[in-house]
Amino acid sequence: MSSDPGGQVTCGAGAVRGLLEECDRDGTSVRLNVLQGSPARRLYERHGFTLETEDPVDVFMVREPRIRPVEPVFAQQG
Repeated sequence: MSSDPGGQVTCGAGAVRGLLEECDRDGTSVRLNVLQGSPARRLYERHGFTLETEDPVDVFMVREPRIRPVEPVFAQQG
């Protein structure tokens, strides 16, 4: 993560991916907002965020946790 001169916090794709993997494991939805016209919107869309609502200034997005296939558990024979 870094901070631009205007004080906005930015994070790279790797940081976003790591956070979302953790949220998927925990079953946590993620909500965020970006400014209208921000190139960050495309980054978040690539990571599965969808439009929730928007206003003249902000775009509000949400990403529901992705369900990972459960690996079968085999009982030990003894």
